[in-house]
Amino acid sequence: MKSLSIKAAKWARCILGVSVVLAPPCYGVESWLSLRDSGVVRQQADYSCGAAALATLLTYFYLDPISEKTLLMQTMDSRTFEPAQGLAAKGLSFAEMAMLARSREYPVLGLELGYSDLKKLKVPVIVALEVHGRAHFSVLRKIDDRDRVFLADPSWGNRQWGRDEFVKSFTTEDDISSRGRILLVGSKHDRVGDDAFRHRPPRRVLIAPRR
Repeated sequence: MKSLSIKAAKWARCILGVSVVLAPPCYGVESWLSLRDSGVVRQQADYSCGAAALATLLTYFYLDPISEKTLLMQTMDSRTFEPAQGLAAKGLSFAEMAMLARSREYPVLGLELGYSDLKKLKVPVIVALEVHGRAHFSVLRKIDDRDRVFLADPSWGNRQWGRDEFVKSFTTEDDISSRGRILLVGSKHDRVGDDAFRHRPPRRVLIAPRR
C-alpha cells in the first residue's frame, strides 16, 4: 500500500507539475480495536470478568495460554449447586480465581492495599473494582509516576485512568489512604513474567474513531 502511494505521488508530480505530500497513515476502526484489545482476553458474558481477568494475566504476562471458557468450565465442575443455575447466577469470586490459579501451580495471595502501595508493585495484579454499582474484576498493569493507571480490562480492553477515577472505583472511600482488594498471582517453576505486558509505551486514553 505504501509503495502504491509513493508511485501515485510521483505520477501526480509528473503529470500535474506539483509536489504531493503524503499524509501519514491514520488508524481505522480495525486498527483501533486491535490496539484496544491487544494483550487482553475479553469477557464473553456479563458474569465472566473474573475468568477473563485471570486468563489475561496467565496468557499475556506469564505466557501460559488459557481460555476464559476453560476456566469457567473448571469452576462449574468445582461448584456444588445445581447445574441449571449455571455461572450466570454468580460470577467468580476471589477465592475461586485463587483456586483456579493454584490448580495450575501458581502461588496466590489475596491482599488489601492502598493506592500508594499499588504504585510499588512490580508485577500486574487482579483488582476488585466497583463500576456503576456492580462488582468487576480487572488486571492492573501498572501505575506510573504521573499517576496514570493502566488496566488490561476484560470489558473495556486497554484502558488508562487517572488516580481519582481509579481510587473511586477501587476503594470504598474516595481517599488515597483507603484500601481495596487485589489478587497477586506469583510465578511458578521460576517462570519469569513478560515485563513488556506492564511496560508498553503509554498511549492516550482510547477513544473510538468517528466514521
